[in-house]
Amino acid sequence: MRKRMLRRLADFRAGRGFRPTERQRELYEALIGGPDPGLTLLGYGGAMGGGKTRAIAELAIDAALMHPGNNILVARHHLSDLSSTTMKEFFQVCPPELIQRRQQAPTSLVQLRLPGWARNQHSTVNFRHLSDWQGLGSQQYGAVLIDEAGQVDEDAALMLLTRLRHPAQPQRWFVAASNPWPGWFQRWFLHRELPEDALREASGQVAFIPAKIADNPHLPDNYAQLNHALLPQQWRDRFIDGRWNALMGRVYPDFDPNRHCWPGPLPPFTHIIGGLDFGGQTDTSHHTAGIIAGLTRSPLPSPPLAGGDGVGRGGVSPLLHSCAGRNHEPPKPINDTTRQPSPSRRHAIPSPPLAGEMPRPFPSPPAPRGEMSRSDRGGLPPSLPRHAPTPPPPAPARGAVVGAGGSGAGPPPPSLPSPGPTRPFPSPPLAGGDGAGRGGVLPAGRGGVAHPFTLIRLAEFEDRGPGVIQRLEQWQRQCQQRFGPIRWAADRSQSAWIDHQRRQGIHVVPAAGNPGSVLYGINLVHEPLAAEPPASFYTENLTSFPKRMQEYVWQTGDDPDPKPRKKNDDLLDADRYMHELLQQVPHPTGRPGIQLIHSPRGIDARWRPT
Repeated sequence: MRKRMLRRLADFRAGRGFRPTERQRELYEALIGGPDPGLTLLGYGGAMGGGKTRAIAELAIDAALMHPGNNILVARHHLSDLSSTTMKEFFQVCPPELIQRRQQAPTSLVQLRLPGWARNQHSTVNFRHLSDWQGLGSQQYGAVLIDEAGQVDEDAALMLLTRLRHPAQPQRWFVAASNPWPGWFQRWFLHRELPEDALREASGQVAFIPAKIADNPHLPDNYAQLNHALLPQQWRDRFIDGRWNALMGRVYPDFDPNRHCWPGPLPPFTHIIGGLDFGGQTDTSHHTAGIIAGLTRSPLPSPPLAGGDGVGRGGVSPLLHSCAGRNHEPPKPINDTTRQPSPSRRHAIPSPPLAGEMPRPFPSPPAPRGEMSRSDRGGLPPSLPRHAPTPPPPAPARGAVVGAGGSGAGPPPPSLPSPGPTRPFPSPPLAGGDGAGRGGVLPAGRGGVAHPFTLIRLAEFEDRGPGVIQRLEQWQRQCQQRFGPIRWAADRSQSAWIDHQRRQGIHVVPAAGNPGSVLYGINLVHEPLAAEPPASFYTENLTSFPKRMQEYVWQTGDDPDPKPRKKNDDLLDADRYMHELLQQVPHPTGRPGIQLIHSPRGIDARWRPT
């Protein structure tokens, strides 16, 4: 059966003069060799010039001719891109004698048929954009072929999987082609995060075929050499070599899911803070997100200042204009609305990125401190009591959400991590102190300014749909029951939800929300991540947070005022609001609660109970 199908395909291709590359033959063999009946999910991608768009066009023709009466979807995120690339390629390679009818409005489609088919029998190839994918809910296809899948929302891809049910093609195809880009394509096909065992039991399979310039003999001989000479290194790694670890434009390029995962026991925390971002009440709206973190006294230095002398004197911060050679000033009381930003918080004006370079997260002016500081608006008090460990709470009721967000159905999720005993692990005295934790300054290394806190994210919530606010508040109560008093910050534009939370007895303050506060907040998150060693971590029970951090990218284009791409960013918005709240927490005194240790990854921060 498989050999017969391959021979038929070879005949179809020979009739229109298509000679597939070696990689494209592998693609055909993977599809024809898949479950029949069943589903094959195939990722095809890597370098530009690898023959991805041509493969999508040829597969659409073959699926139409192999299965009379079939219905095929060819898609890209934007209609303009689809029309000028994939559709154009399709009509260049499709023999005109196969086209029975072509339609351009209200939707673009073409009907194909072979001589000898029954009268009025034809297959249809539909060309649709996926920027508004919800209208596809009533369609059924035998093959779904997505070009530049890295630009497409994961929800759109999931919806299209449910549309693969056309009876004309029992061996259904889901083919996605993409250049290296963070997102669902990388997770599905390279990281293999789909439940492949369950798929095999349901007659499905997942495959990935890399595509590189060298695999395409139809390109000009000097194509790769010219682009190597012209493109910046990051572009060469990504577009020429097809390297998936050379992703450009990440908002947090210093985030490493291994480096920033806190694997050991939790230290005692001086404060627990959190961030909130309220979404919609439908299954397709933005997520409602929450995240909490514990703060402990930190011995961690920040990245070195440019031009410093290597021991903490002089220089300018690589992300902020800082005062040279000056330690953090002691904070004034939190209810002092006249406090000015400390020297280490001064801002730089973002400049347009160089050609081939993505924007760096320079901050904009911080928000007026009064809005988040005034005690009559729910600001953080001058100090929070150290919270001793509490006994484990009773088992969550059905529908409870702990650690990560979800619908609440099914067995209770794993419990949140517990903070360790309140007795801190001994660590070296502060520089200039008396050896007993009195006096001195936090250590600053390699020309950097010390971070007063180490921040460890403890729990996350990410969910949407009817009843999401009730599930969020249940999660908040569980977190407070486990960790003690929590102070929250939320987007100030969501004042109705902030007031609602306050009526529920939850301490929430509005975040800055000023023009430019997004870039300022991004810098607040970035600084402790980029420190050596890091001063920002997450615990391993957070599953969405590391995924969102790796896939958070800048919008492409020449905008002199760069902005992050608004896609699955709700949890990271909540994290940014939490970091704005962190700036209102008084700096600690005394000895740090954790120590620096050497590990195979370098210098790490860990707390070890005695």
